[in-house]
Amino acid sequence: MMGVFDSSIPLLVVGMVIALGCVSGWVKTGYRRLLAGVGIGIAVAILGILLDQLIETDREKLEIVIQSVAADVRAGRVEEAVSHLSPNAGDLRDRARGELRNYKVTGIAIKRPILIEFEPSNGRPTRASAEFNIVVTGGDAGGLIENQQVPRYLIVRFERDGETWLVDDYEHHDPLFGMRLPDK
Repeated sequence: MMGVFDSSIPLLVVGMVIALGCVSGWVKTGYRRLLAGVGIGIAVAILGILLDQLIETDREKLEIVIQSVAADVRAGRVEEAVSHLSPNAGDLRDRARGELRNYKVTGIAIKRPILIEFEPSNGRPTRASAEFNIVVTGGDAGGLIENQQVPRYLIVRFERDGETWLVDDYEHHDPLFGMRLPDK
């Protein structure tokens, strides 16, 4: 489920409906006060765009982390990619370093949608998980295999550290794994 500030589309739609309704009423009746409603509708649409730009939700922060890790892996920056892992995940850091050093990644395509779920909490969520498909292009570090496309299904678990989301654990599976999961 999306939060109120995850998209400007609802406010854009409401603003445009108000504006179009008022324009339609003005055209039919000639009542000039309806033109003020057009201004209100446009203001609501602009407010939606501004809120979308100014407020960064936890969902958006998680997607930024996912994109940052992908960019670091694509650029071969293993330590930067591993820096997104929780300091409490020592074994995970070693596993990630080992996996990343075995491959030369030349491309990562993150497929939509990225399904993000937050664990219930009484306040701000402190744990979340994201599930999505990716297609990794690359080969082995030795250069024997190159430019292979490998689709994978990722499950990434996050924990909040202050205002920052860090990867707490991850799994990768064959690309059909998500289709075999029971509906949540």
